[in-house]
Amino acid sequence: MKKILSILTSAVMAAACLGGGFSELTSGLILVNAEEYNGTPYGNYLYYKTVDEDGDGTDDYVSITDCDSSAVEVEIPSEIDGLPVTIINGSEFIGNSAFYNCSSLERITIPDSMTTIGDYAFLCCTSLEGITIPNGVTTIGDAAFSQCTNLASITILNGVTTIGDSAFSQCTSLTSIIIPDSVKVIGTFAFKNCYRIKYVEIPETVTIIGDCAFGYISTFSTDEKIDNFVIYGIENTAAEGYALRHGIIFVDVNKPVLLSEKAFTLSPGTSQILSVNNYAGEVEWYSENEDVATVNYGYVRAVSSGTTSICAVAGDTTLKCTVNVSGDVVTTAVTTQPAFTTSTTIATTISIPVETDISTEPITTQSQTGTTTVSTSIVTGGITDVPPEYITTTVPTTTEPVTTTEPELPGDISGNGKIDLYDAIEICKNIMGMRTFTDEEKAIADFNKDGIINIYDAIGIAKELLPK
Repeated sequence: MKKILSILTSAVMAAACLGGGFSELTSGLILVNAEEYNGTPYGNYLYYKTVDEDGDGTDDYVSITDCDSSAVEVEIPSEIDGLPVTIINGSEFIGNSAFYNCSSLERITIPDSMTTIGDYAFLCCTSLEGITIPNGVTTIGDAAFSQCTNLASITILNGVTTIGDSAFSQCTSLTSIIIPDSVKVIGTFAFKNCYRIKYVEIPETVTIIGDCAFGYISTFSTDEKIDNFVIYGIENTAAEGYALRHGIIFVDVNKPVLLSEKAFTLSPGTSQILSVNNYAGEVEWYSENEDVATVNYGYVRAVSSGTTSICAVAGDTTLKCTVNVSGDVVTTAVTTQPAFTTSTTIATTISIPVETDISTEPITTQSQTGTTTVSTSIVTGGITDVPPEYITTTVPTTTEPVTTTEPELPGDISGNGKIDLYDAIEICKNIMGMRTFTDEEKAIADFNKDGIINIYDAIGIAKELLPK
């Protein structure tokens, strides 16, 4: 049987049950002495009261007011004494909520006649395993199922219009939730600290979503977002607004899952970024012919001439992009005059007479834009004066072209030889933790050269793309 609760005992029990969420749930809550049981007994566990709502002297419905705390399984009847059972009592008085702290309760059946589950009705029912909210219920009160830490299954049928503040907060065993089309309001903290839930689909009927309703956990001093939480919904609805307001990934369910490109052509040694649009799950990438092109997290790099398909497996869908690789490797031809005539190779061991003066001719670099002459320094004296670059460089005795790779373009993280929107997108993905950069890629992505990869690099690229 429930014991009489003093103010002190109520506070201790609530604090022990609520832990870090106590201050959120007890704002405006009154902890009081409660009678041993509240109402008229029904069956082995339940207590109830009849209610004359219109004051005409005739009772209109029944409210379930209390339950024996030893109950393990309870079935609430649809009527008592010929009156419909419509309310599971909630109260600003924590001890007066119908099933508060029934820690042995594992299963409960709620009838279709029920219309309201009151505030704090099942608060701290820590053994409750599952619950089905019938379609007669329109309101789930504030903190109605909060701290039901064993609650792994919730079925909300199409009838509920309001899910109250903290209604299912700290239900830490929940892994998913389906919001029916009937819901219009979802309160603040409604599913906060349900850290096993990684995504939720919110129908367009929902017009109000309170702060931190989804995708948040509490720490000692702050609220933190759950990594990679996803809101599925429809563009220009409360779902998208909530996602944008809180910086949460949003996926429009009305848009198809597509690759950013259907086909493109590359030259060997160049690359391009592919992305899966309107999909937030994990994507498995592979190339049907890695001798032609490879792919890593959507980063396609051409290898040799030919045609292949780059494939992206997104859920149950496999998307393909045709990649044609043709032409030669993009390089820069560099013609040099030999610096030495008495030796064909300068290696780590160099034998040069100390009295010999050694000079180099200018180096001419050929490019598509013209010819640029770069003057080199005069090398004189002993071996200690030989520039370091000569120590590891083979210098031919003829003026045959030497091929070197063109340097990476700052900001061109896609490697396609130009600055475009894909580069800004990839930098944003890195900032959001959706992909990682190698040290080489970090150097390229650092567009403003401040030593940090951040939003300002993406903004810099975006500015570069604006019409001059």
